[in-house]
Amino acid sequence: MDFTVGYNAIPERSDTLSLPTGVSCSNSKHQIATAAGVTFPYFLPSGGTADCINNSDGTTTVYYGGWASPYTDSYATDVLFTTSISQGLIDRRSPGQGVKFAVTLQTADHRGRFIASRAIYTYGNSTIGTQPTQESNLDGTWFFRKPPSAGPYHGLLIRHRYAERTQKNTLIFGGTPLFKYNRTQLEFDF
Repeated sequence: MDFTVGYNAIPERSDTLSLPTGVSCSNSKHQIATAAGVTFPYFLPSGGTADCINNSDGTTTVYYGGWASPYTDSYATDVLFTTSISQGLIDRRSPGQGVKFAVTLQTADHRGRFIASRAIYTYGNSTIGTQPTQESNLDGTWFFRKPPSAGPYHGLLIRHRYAERTQKNTLIFGGTPLFKYNRTQLEFDF
């Protein structure tokens, strides 16, 4: 049995500016919108994380940051210690922090492996607010042949994964308060 704890933090960044023509900030959703053909040179958060607020002096504070990962974005396959089956700081492109607890159990013959984890994320910023999110994952794999003591596995395996995510403040930031996900994989390695 293995027990692990992971922690990641990505700092928030902000700029206060007058928005260019064709770019607007929604007062209700705190999201930047751009007209067709207009580019806005900021790496903005996604998935319900607020990215702007209109100020009383006519300027807008733009919140940006996150971690750019072109090969793992929206796949939940990045290398951060807290990424779960359905999300992580890189997938949300968001500043914030996450902590994840996991336990791995393996049968004596190494044919069965079971992983259970719980992750707690806080996405957002200090001015507009945060979206606390939690995810529980179950991940079971059965190898039809005993894995070798060294080298790659050759043979058939089946894996089932389950995720259940809850989010707060969805009326403000969007998203669904409860999301459930199942995936079964049948794999043959040769």
